[in-house]
Amino acid sequence: MLIRHLVMAPEDSGEGSGSGEGVGEGGDPTSTALDQKEGGAPTTYDWHTDIHPDVANDEVWKSVPDVKTLTKSYADAVKYNVGAVKMPGKDATPEDWSSFYKKLGRPESAEGYVLNERLKDDAAAQQMRGVAHSAGLTPQQWETISSGWTRITDEGVKTQAAKRDQVVGELQGEWGAAFDRKIGLVQRTIRTFGGEETFEELSRNPIGNSKGFLMMMAQLAEAMAEEELIGGEVEGVTSKEDAKAELDTLTASQVYLKADVAGHDQAVKRAKQLFEIVYN
Repeated sequence: MLIRHLVMAPEDSGEGSGSGEGVGEGGDPTSTALDQKEGGAPTTYDWHTDIHPDVANDEVWKSVPDVKTLTKSYADAVKYNVGAVKMPGKDATPEDWSSFYKKLGRPESAEGYVLNERLKDDAAAQQMRGVAHSAGLTPQQWETISSGWTRITDEGVKTQAAKRDQVVGELQGEWGAAFDRKIGLVQRTIRTFGGEETFEELSRNPIGNSKGFLMMMAQLAEAMAEEELIGGEVEGVTSKEDAKAELDTLTASQVYLKADVAGHDQAVKRAKQLFEIVYN
């Protein structure tokens, strides 16, 4: 037993028979009790000696100084276990898990998970609500996931836009004034042979904005324009034929040939642009 008292026999005089002496200091049955050694010398009772041998060496006992603390901890543990939510065992049914998730705070249906403004029209997010409900997520857990999803998606969009801008800058440097015409012919080729849906899909896809893809398509588009499989003129952009005619006229003019003629620098700059359109 964990609690023992020293039971003293009453003296012949009758004193002490109901005084509570011998049950620990102050008569408290949970305080440290004393055993009587032969010869009258008391010894302190160590309650640890009554711990079951299977758990006697557990670290938990080091934090329990006395029986009072032990009994208080035991009572608290019992109260906690009565109201605790216990995870279903390995043989649990779907109904058991559903009940468990409900106690944790899962909404009644997938529609209970709120979609923020960024995700409300996202088809994948709509489907993920069903997955979250099956997994038993609470609304708070869903909020954490959806917020993270939004952040990652936005970062991806920014990264893709930055890569696209980089590609545009590199192609503008290589194609010069021919850039607008080449890109226009690429777009026309895709729309002509792939349709508007394909064009929109490629516009959103990283491969459709890659430098290699655009350079390849530009060569194909030029070949198709020469074979008149597609129109060679792009609205708002000087055509190759017009650029060549203007270039021939400009390079034969005095304003281009003579550096001391007013407008010479502008003529040279324009000639460079026309040359890029015709030969790039």
